[in-house]
Amino acid sequence: MSNERIVNACLENLFKLANSSTGILNAIDESHAKELFKALHKKGFTLGQDVVYQQAIAHKWSDKHAKSLAKLAAQIDNGGRVIIKHSLNWGEPTVEKVIAQHH
Repeated sequence: MSNERIVNACLENLFKLANSSTGILNAIDESHAKELFKALHKKGFTLGQDVVYQQAIAHKWSDKHAKSLAKLAAQIDNGGRVIIKHSLNWGEPTVEKVIAQHH
């Protein structure tokens, strides 16, 4: 099971939900990203700041918003704590679903 394949597939799920014009400025989109990144980190997947940035750019996110998302990924990847303002119970089920699809 490739780290890169799982992370990219999870990011695809995030990009389907998040508004590319506002990035994670929207509290719900920010919560989706935090939940997803925390779930990936918990499962032992490396997020890779550059990968997250490049994927966001490829999905038409502005440089500013892509950098913000990548910075959040790096913070969580490095064990940094984050507060999820709107618990959506989305991250872990999404990661589990992606892992099952790629198994």
